Amino acid sequence: ATGYGLKVRVNGNSTNVMTIDRSGDATFAGTLDTAGNITATTASTTQIEIETSAGSTNTQLLFRNPTYTQDLYMDAVGDFHIYKSAANQFTFKQNGNVGIGTSSPSRKLHVALDGGTIPTEGVSGTTGIIINNNSAVSDDVAMALISGTSGQGEIRFGDQDDENRGV
Repeated sequence: ATGYGLKVRVNGNSTNVMTIDRSGDATFAGTLDTAGNITATTASTTQIEIETSAGSTNTQLLFRNPTYTQDLYMDAVGDFHIYKSAANQFTFKQNGNVGIGTSSPSRKLHVALDGGTIPTEGVSGTTGIIINNNSAVSDDVAMALISGTSGQGEIRFGDQDDENRGV
């Protein structure tokens, strides 16, 4: 379908605040507030697209209730963040690295408990998971594996052909 089915302008403004084309696609300029639900239904893939204009740095989606606000956003380089209380809670980098408590994960999984830096000794390019809490001299870090009453918690070490392994 080509052409427009409906154009809405406000107070003689030359800018359309809402356009609905003949196929039913709607475009809004400005903020869309609704007291009810917004439903997207299609026969195949349902998609909600949020696009920023040129020069904008973040694309954001806010979730709010009377007490809390969660902010999901994609930054200018395409990394995805979940943001709350003035800090990145989770970061998903374009290279596949995931950060919890850090916006710059340097490995596939990087958990930063209280800031600090990653030491260079003992950490190589093959290190897949980092858990750090070294922003102060006495900071501890622990990993707990807790099983059920009849189970057991294990960390297994080995290689792909089971020649070098241990628990």
